[in-house]
Amino acid sequence: MQTSVNVLSREYPESLTNMDNLAITYMCQERWREAREILLEVVQKRKIVLGIVHRHTVTSMVNLGMSMFHQGLWLEAEE
Repeated sequence: MQTSVNVLSREYPESLTNMDNLAITYMCQERWREAREILLEVVQKRKIVLGIVHRHTVTSMVNLGMSMFHQGLWLEAEE
């Protein structure tokens, strides 16, 4: 992930996909807080780059909600 961020940028769609994939890996390892930190950035940037209704943005929002849910942040997850 870091290589794509260094070569491209954090806003580049492929970098955001790599970041999202890393967050999913963290979720599989039950590293919910780390996943949430990454996904917060991914969602924010995907809303700007792709728009709020793009399927990748929505997928990242769902992933973010799942990470929040598993941390007991139910109200935040619902948003």
